[in-house]
Amino acid sequence: MSSSAFAIHLTQLLQDADELIDTHTLLSGIASLPQAKLDAVNRSVVVTSVSAWETYIEELACESVLAMQPPAGSPLGTWSVHYASILGHARRFHTPDPKSVKTIISDAVGLADVRLGWVWAGSNSAQSTQELLNVIELRHRIAHGKNPRPLVASKYANSLTEFFRRLAQATDQTVRHHLVNVLAVASPWPP
Repeated sequence: MSSSAFAIHLTQLLQDADELIDTHTLLSGIASLPQAKLDAVNRSVVVTSVSAWETYIEELACESVLAMQPPAGSPLGTWSVHYASILGHARRFHTPDPKSVKTIISDAVGLADVRLGWVWAGSNSAQSTQELLNVIELRHRIAHGKNPRPLVASKYANSLTEFFRRLAQATDQTVRHHLVNVLAVASPWPP
């Protein structure tokens, strides 16, 4: 089971990055096209991928708190204040680096460090965290007009959507595990 943040937001937004990668492939077959134009497409993949990741984290934090909402007819207690707080935090969330992601997820559901769950075949938590930090720093150099423009290799740009899908799957699993096994939320997101 995936969160709506993953299934709807991340997946759909990463399609833009995938389409940029496809466009780059098509354009690279045009001999007269300057390499600088292809480099711009690769930089766009970086910015688009990070944007998708940012939206995913914002949506996941809010969706996770919604999953913790007391059942209808039960007293809400402080839940509505907590939800309003996370909504505000999500609106101000603009840098989805490892530390900021750890903070918003911790604030949302009380999970001490979501980064510890960023593990999959070929990548441990430290490697995944460092890779995210690297791509966020690259995105900042691109988005804030660093000159000369950063060069982004096609192989790197092509790997980003898969990296963010794996990172989000690991995040989904970690948050879901915490909701179910620590907070006893029966079904954090629908099947």
